[in-house]
Amino acid sequence: MKVINGILRIVKCCGFIMIIILSCFKTYCSANENKGEFHPVETNQIPEVLNMISNKVLSNYGRIKTWQGKTEVISDYLYEGANAEQTFKDNINEQGKIPKILKKRGCLAREFVLDTENDLLYVKTFSEKPIEYADLEDGRNFRTVLPSSGISIMTPRYYIYTRADTMHNGVVINQTALKEFRNKCSTCGTPPIFDPRQELESSLKITQRPFSRIIKEIREPKENKMDGGLQKLEERIKDSIIEYRITISTRLTLNSDDPNHIFLSYVFSSDKGFNMVYEESTLHNPKGERLDQKRIWDYDLIDGIYVLAKTNVQNYSWNTGNLTYENTEIYSNAKINKPVSSEIFNYKNLGLKNGDKFIDKIEGKEYKYKDANLIFVADVNK
Repeated sequence: MKVINGILRIVKCCGFIMIIILSCFKTYCSANENKGEFHPVETNQIPEVLNMISNKVLSNYGRIKTWQGKTEVISDYLYEGANAEQTFKDNINEQGKIPKILKKRGCLAREFVLDTENDLLYVKTFSEKPIEYADLEDGRNFRTVLPSSGISIMTPRYYIYTRADTMHNGVVINQTALKEFRNKCSTCGTPPIFDPRQELESSLKITQRPFSRIIKEIREPKENKMDGGLQKLEERIKDSIIEYRITISTRLTLNSDDPNHIFLSYVFSSDKGFNMVYEESTLHNPKGERLDQKRIWDYDLIDGIYVLAKTNVQNYSWNTGNLTYENTEIYSNAKINKPVSSEIFNYKNLGLKNGDKFIDKIEGKEYKYKDANLIFVADVNK
């Protein structure tokens, strides 16, 4: 009898142990199934999370005093139907079959020097590759002229940029520099103004005013969030990296009967100082949803400061859903908070040659560049 009781006790003990093991195994499997997935953040914790992200982003941005580096850019455009035909006629000097689907690729490089404390920026834009077009149906390739190149200098008050007047085999023979008020510049799109702060400010713009508005909405909730505002805040922890995904909706028009909404999703990563690493916008209406745009950021950590390493943006057609534009920019040779000479932001650093024009639209005067000096030529209309 004692032996039987002993056996029964052993069986019960083993059964209890098996229950514990199975429970632990179930918990382990569940944890691994959920690992890497986003989960909702409790509403009462959202203000704390948003304030933390905002403070991290603002602190990182505020520590950048000077930034020097280089970027390489590849831009792809896709034209279909009538757009492909018009682009072919306007830009490609060749006869033959008009493409139904035309792809354009442009490659640029930029060297830049930024002084944030004095709001000074120098940018040299250049390219060694001509713009390439490809007929995606029959594989034909076409080449055109080199993309625009030049030098830009921005100060708090004015903007100076150069444009080529005469070129030969991609080499600038002579050029003109133009100086205009920064806030009244009507021609600053040639060449385009590049400012490395703009991409970093993507995180800053989202985490400042919108975050404050979201916190207010939590305290004063709306009955219908489809009218715009915070949809959800989610958290994901994977390999000790914490990511937060926030989704916001906004109506396309002020018309209350308009069913079209844009949903914006942003992801912030602890691995990148809680800067924004991903953004996605989708169009939502009663017919369904369609991707509008995706943007991706990557960062390098230099002397305790996160600066851009790579950006990618993709635009999609609302009608077809096809990719219509993609731009990839790779940053290199970064120097952060190193001394920068004020001479970099002088007109003498525009790459002008003797005989080149300098037109000052602020003073209404035209000069000729000679031996690093500006020689007055005539008065011009401001």
